[in-house]
Amino acid sequence: MTKTHIVRREEELLALLSPQFGFHLLGQFVQPTTASEAARRLGESASKVSYHVGKLQDLGLLEPAGNGEGRGQHLQARAQRFVLDPALLPALDSETVRPMLTALTEAFLAASAQAEPDPAREYVLMDLTPDAAHSLAPDWKTERRGVLVQQFRLPRERYAALMTELQERLQREADTGAKAERDQWHTVALLGFPGTMLPLAEK
Repeated sequence: MTKTHIVRREEELLALLSPQFGFHLLGQFVQPTTASEAARRLGESASKVSYHVGKLQDLGLLEPAGNGEGRGQHLQARAQRFVLDPALLPALDSETVRPMLTALTEAFLAASAQAEPDPAREYVLMDLTPDAAHSLAPDWKTERRGVLVQQFRLPRERYAALMTELQERLQREADTGAKAERDQWHTVALLGFPGTMLPLAEK
């Protein structure tokens, strides 16, 4: 495993951004691991994982790490860090990113549909009182799933610092969180961009 791999081919980029078996699958191979072991940890069928492992191998994103063949072969990610070649930035268009956002939305809606409402709770859709934190989504902070959308004016430097702080906080949780197999998977998505999603918002 090398320290850094520069992603120069669009095929590599598309494979890494795959919502089901991109970075999520590659992350199972930080240490030498077999496809069968990765499938067990992910709760997926061995045949499905082996197929996608083969695709990552063909692209050179996974490399052999020891003896063995087939599902019994130990593999490891090619590098610790995957850095995008600036020449590929134009490839990060809507058609490349949309599958990931679609998968995220569908998973969130599925989780919401399974949730049991609590009739004793007050589900606030919007609070316009002076001391409320105005948001464009229900404020259900103690729920297992939730959405919070905030739009505000910030200097560019403060926005960049905020995004860095949030990313580092999430990474710390991922690095130090419990690793027991009995623990459940949880998803926290961070999406930020300059501008606003409101068509009538003041520019």
